[in-house]
Amino acid sequence: MNPPMDWLPDGTPYSPRFGDRYHSEQPLAQAREVFLHGCGLPGAWAGAAQWRILETGFGLGQNFLATWDAWRADPDRPRLLHFVSLEAWPVSSTDLLRAATRYPELLPLAEQLAAQVTRRDAKDSSVVNFTKAASGVVTLDSSDLDFDQTVAAALVIVTKVLNRD
Repeated sequence: MNPPMDWLPDGTPYSPRFGDRYHSEQPLAQAREVFLHGCGLPGAWAGAAQWRILETGFGLGQNFLATWDAWRADPDRPRLLHFVSLEAWPVSSTDLLRAATRYPELLPLAEQLAAQVTRRDAKDSSVVNFTKAASGVVTLDSSDLDFDQTVAAALVIVTKVLNRD
């Protein structure tokens, strides 16, 4: 089971598992500059019918929230945005929301995301939480898979999505 997240006095999330802060001092700026602009977004998706992103390490969701925000604000955005993120140690919806309170402009999106995070049966200690899929979204329960099996299964799903469109 994932240990609970700690919060430093300055409001920074801290991982006791890794003995480190969850992100830089400016995580939203980093998400926009390193993740979005590093991928050439939003310009790269301009005029495309759809766009796919595969991220490793969802963390507290700043890259996802920054991407969703940029996609919603872009009049030249693709009609469909497929955002797949793998996370070995998912955080709770409570921690996701607490981290997002530092960014009021993204809080409504974080609230929508957190509303989809649910907790599994308490007897199932191998999975802490997972996201319920919206219509058309494929999920992968990797609670009984090791890392290599999880990656292989995710690649099968991505391949099916790519071949279906």
